[in-house]
Amino acid sequence: MKNILTLVTALLAVGCVSSESATLLVPSDAPLGFTIISENPHFNRSAEPTELKRGFAEDGVTPKISLLVQNTTSSAQRLNYRVEWLDAQDMPLRGQVDVAHEATIPSGSVQSLVSVAPSSKAVRFRFWMTDVGGAASVR
Repeated sequence: MKNILTLVTALLAVGCVSSESATLLVPSDAPLGFTIISENPHFNRSAEPTELKRGFAEDGVTPKISLLVQNTTSSAQRLNYRVEWLDAQDMPLRGQVDVAHEATIPSGSVQSLVSVAPSSKAVRFRFWMTDVGGAASVR
């Protein structure tokens, strides 16, 4: 009985660790245009960021980003992503509502994850990706 409880506890702990893992990217002067701050080990090949494109929304002044994510595995990767936009002082924009978006990256493909800033005052961002269903998927 004690061994069964130990096994169940270990399995729950492993599940919690993987669901709490998130990949956080921030803009940088690196060749790809971003720096990975913390990496979800499950995303090593199934949701690997490859390129960051920066531009503007249709109004020509509101920042917009597009992150290309590659899946080199043989199965689809479901994930949630959200972007926290920051002002020139690296503070979250006032009135910003963080919304998690769900995406599925088919096996062997590249997908673009897009976000438009809530205002033209956005200067930087934090881009979060987490496994679907994980506790960290919303924040």
